[in-house]
Amino acid sequence: WSFAGGITQPIFFGGELQAAQDLRTAEQKAAAASYVGSALRAFGEVEDSLAGDYYLRKREGALADAVSSSADSVKFSREQLEQGQIDMFTVLRLTGENLASKVQLTQVRASRLRERVNLYLALGGDFAGTGARK
Repeated sequence: WSFAGGITQPIFFGGELQAAQDLRTAEQKAAAASYVGSALRAFGEVEDSLAGDYYLRKREGALADAVSSSADSVKFSREQLEQGQIDMFTVLRLTGENLASKVQLTQVRASRLRERVNLYLALGGDFAGTGARK
């Protein structure tokens, strides 16, 4: 009877075995889909970070030019003030514009640094310095 029981057991429990196999197959497919989703999110984060850095680099260049131009304007306005061609209010206004340009430039540089940190993290880095160097 032992031999007959060994043969008939898969017949009687065949549905259960097939269901367990189907469950494992579904779990594997779900894990693969989750992995693909994670990979796509990571690629998206990297793409966003690179695009952000590109935009910020262009903005930084434009602001650096603006700071240089406004510094020249301040210098020229001081010379005009000494010659009596303009009043102090104009010099102060131009100096304020120069400082505002410098603040914007500093903010863009800080944003670029944040984007680089985000890119590093998206590529698998961490703050302990153990990631992405493997």
